[in-house]
Amino acid sequence: MTDLSVTQPVERIARVLCAQDFNEKGEKVGPGRGAAMSAAVSSHCDRAWQDEIVRAAEVLRTIREPTEEMARVGDSTEGSAADKWNAMVRVALGEPN
Repeated sequence: MTDLSVTQPVERIARVLCAQDFNEKGEKVGPGRGAAMSAAVSSHCDRAWQDEIVRAAEVLRTIREPTEEMARVGDSTEGSAADKWNAMVRVALGEPN
């Protein structure tokens, strides 16, 4: 079964956008400093993810209507709604089920 997240999808998307924006602005800790980089990004996103809510909601709205292939996979997947959703998103991402 797919794990159910305790964080709303729009928040998770906002945090990803925030982290990407943080990295693209060059606000990096430096090469070879994985743990320090993770801590810096995490700290930044804990403070700033709310700034990305509008963009995150738009991203989430784009997958409101599934493609035919997503719908077909969702219909044929056994299990819970979470399992079906996971399978459908994997198709949208081009990942194997």
